[in-house]
Amino acid sequence: MPAHIGTCAWSFDEWHGVFYPEHLPLNERLSWYARTFGSVEVDSTFYAAPNPETARHWCELVPEDFVFSCKMPRTLTHERRLRDCRDLLLEFLRAIEPLQPKLGAVLLQFPASFKLRNDEMALREFLPLLPRDIRFAVEFRDVHWHLPRVATLLSEHRVAWVWNDITPLAHQNEAPFDFAPVTTDFLYVRLLGDLSTKYAGSGQRLFQYTKLMWPRDGALESWAVKIRQHEAAVKLA
Repeated sequence: MPAHIGTCAWSFDEWHGVFYPEHLPLNERLSWYARTFGSVEVDSTFYAAPNPETARHWCELVPEDFVFSCKMPRTLTHERRLRDCRDLLLEFLRAIEPLQPKLGAVLLQFPASFKLRNDEMALREFLPLLPRDIRFAVEFRDVHWHLPRVATLLSEHRVAWVWNDITPLAHQNEAPFDFAPVTTDFLYVRLLGDLSTKYAGSGQRLFQYTKLMWPRDGALESWAVKIRQHEAAVKLA
């Protein structure tokens, strides 16, 4: 089964002189990135839907087998919290339509404040709006969502339960396998690391990453074993 590995964006300025050549033009970053990685998670769509022409251009810059995943805009997941957003959803899906030949999945990343008690009904009413010809994945940041009934709900709508790793540094070689269900025919794994080392409470980035600062070899090996255990049951890891 194919495993598509990439990072959460390609436009980090601190990568110049480290991953990108020092004088690489900005408009050549994606094509250079695609020489090494076969996939990327488009972080910019979290802030705004792309211009369809921009999305079409992204496809032209990468190889035929390259795979994009896109974040659902925060307007839907963080601000409206899935409420009254049918039109916004359709607008976003139209904007990324040029990516569909290379689209692996659309990610709905919820904040820790997205709570089971307050937001479960909104999720239940939103999932039927999702078209079946696009893959979707949901990432919860609050453990109270970790219930069989929520996994069953995602399974009914063929939405992937995102396996994420935000393990604190003190436990960096452990993998958080407390509740990691397989809810559809593909896996979506996000190895984010300790978020407290990356962002301040205001959301401001704390570090400019120009080197590997905290190796997580043990956790990576554990994740590899877990993914292999399920690869026969899914189409995409």
